[in-house]
Amino acid sequence: MAYSEAMRRAQAEYRRKNVRQISVRFYPDTAELYEWAKAQGNAQAYIRDLIRADMEARRDASSSVADSEQV
Repeated sequence: MAYSEAMRRAQAEYRRKNVRQISVRFYPDTAELYEWAKAQGNAQAYIRDLIRADMEARRDASSSVADSEQV
């Protein structure tokens, strides 16, 4: 399906208002990180999964500390 100009504008406006983006640059000294991420197939999904896992681990760690302080 071909997009009309109005559809393109609407999509651009939606992205401008609702989508957030982070850009990561890999220099020669971190090339192995870049290669590893690319080898995972979908690098974007891999990075999101890493962030989610880190968030959960930190939540679990902070709740463990809070639980031990109540004892």
